[in-house]
Amino acid sequence: MIGYVTIGVSDMEKAKKYYTDLLGDMGAKVLLDLGRIAFIGKDMKSPMMAVCTPH
Repeated sequence: MIGYVTIGVSDMEKAKKYYTDLLGDMGAKVLLDLGRIAFIGKDMKSPMMAVCTPH
């Protein structure tokens, strides 16, 4: 089972807002924000997506 998919972004704040707005009707929100990577989803037991700035 897929736990999460990662998308590389250049602006974390814009990306978090965009994806939470896009997926908000499905109950998605930022579940875990570690600065360089943030996980967005319904809950930690469901598949999530992650936005991450590259190295």
